[in-house]
Amino acid sequence: MATLRAADFGQVLRLLRDLYVLRGLQDFWPHALRALNPVIPVLRASFMDIDPVGSNVTYLSDPPDRGELAPLDPFLRRYIHEHPLVGRAHHGWNGTALAISDCLSRAEYHRTALYNEVYRHVGTEDTLGITFPAPSPHVLGVALSRGRGPAFSPRDRLVLNLLRPHLAQAYRNAEVGDELAALAAAGGFIILTRDRRVVAANPTARRWLADYFDATLSEGRTLPEFLDRWVRAQHAHIARDGAVPLPLWPLRVERDGKRLIATVTLETDGFRLLFREVRTVVPGDLESLGVSRREADVLAWLARGKTNAEIGVILGIRPKTVSKHLERVFARLGVETRTAAARCALESVLYVNREDQGRVSSR
Repeated sequence: MATLRAADFGQVLRLLRDLYVLRGLQDFWPHALRALNPVIPVLRASFMDIDPVGSNVTYLSDPPDRGELAPLDPFLRRYIHEHPLVGRAHHGWNGTALAISDCLSRAEYHRTALYNEVYRHVGTEDTLGITFPAPSPHVLGVALSRGRGPAFSPRDRLVLNLLRPHLAQAYRNAEVGDELAALAAAGGFIILTRDRRVVAANPTARRWLADYFDATLSEGRTLPEFLDRWVRAQHAHIARDGAVPLPLWPLRVERDGKRLIATVTLETDGFRLLFREVRTVVPGDLESLGVSRREADVLAWLARGKTNAEIGVILGIRPKTVSKHLERVFARLGVETRTAAARCALESVLYVNREDQGRVSSR
């Protein structure tokens, strides 16, 4: 059974303190991957968002890609379905530390097209990975790659498993931090007691509850049933006895071409719900980003949380064609991940919303 030395605990604790420093989403993974390497030394650490159905792979790596990985991208997308960890992600793997060498012998691994067309060229002989909760069929996680050096030890696996829930929560914190910054600028709020009774709410939140839920608020009473169930579910994630909290996810409700986004935070004496309203992303909002009309179509559906396969069905094109459009979108926007591209689209819509609000207030 693997055990950790005092020095190992010191490294893990230093990394945890660093992870929970609130950073914006754009900075989180580059920093986290760089901080991981002293704790588990590897050839390359990567954050990966994989859609095996659409053959789409987006990643950030440390050391950063200086151009040596770009020529291998088409082969990575073509053969990603051969990756044993991607296959296991859809067949009962619970996301804890698992290596390619746990699934395939070295000879079997060397016979795969994925190894011969991609990993052989970058010196990757084994990869230890973890995954985080993600909408199917996406595989979201961290991959640590080594060459012909020492194999991943039980200590490496134990450390990565200890860090896994913290990486997931710190990542979610970065997302929530960006959302809260946007909410602080303009939005609604509701303050609740620990037993989820309304203490206060601003007029904006009251208006949006009437618009989206046909509901009203009364001090001392609970929220409308739909919202109350969601808050209870979020609290259950936070309050699991003896367990690390799971990541929290915002609530999104669409109505009449607009979207209400709600985020719940746990305070010392209760809960706080924060709301913001944006127009649903439509292609016309994205023209200022310099993308073509078809690229704007694809980006708009990406920003609404659709997978490549779903976008292909909606637009009547193949998932691989969607992937090609997204490659060009990523290049135009100067981003490397689906999350970053979606954020650019949403920020463009927020800009349109602010212009609309400015025109209304000037009348």
